[in-house]
Amino acid sequence: MEAMKKQFCPYCGGKLEGDFSFCPYCGKGLLGDEREKEEIQQDKKGKVSAEAEQVMREFEAQFAEAKVRNSAMKQHGSKFSSGSMSSTGQYIMIGMMSLFFILLLVGLYFLKNFLEAYIQRGGLGAGT
Repeated sequence: MEAMKKQFCPYCGGKLEGDFSFCPYCGKGLLGDEREKEEIQQDKKGKVSAEAEQVMREFEAQFAEAKVRNSAMKQHGSKFSSGSMSSTGQYIMIGMMSLFFILLLVGLYFLKNFLEAYIQRGGLGAGT
């Protein structure tokens, strides 16, 4: 039995076993020209394109803004900031929600039984 050919996608680095025309991970064609593959390999070796640098700068700016907003939310005691409710408070809240749900189910069970009995007796027009 012939051993399967192992290689890696030049675009995403996904492991390829066998002959593929397209990468099963990123979907890019694997039969492109060699010049394009060399450029990708050069980018992986540390050369970053100007477009990639611009995207990275934008990401870093957005990340810095998010950190500032997050710290502002924590300072103002926002309920959406992490740590706004103690673990004991969380357990109490879960317990209360569970109790409410159980009571709702019990109430629906009794309502169902009451309505079934009411319908069997013939409703409002039934005599005693």
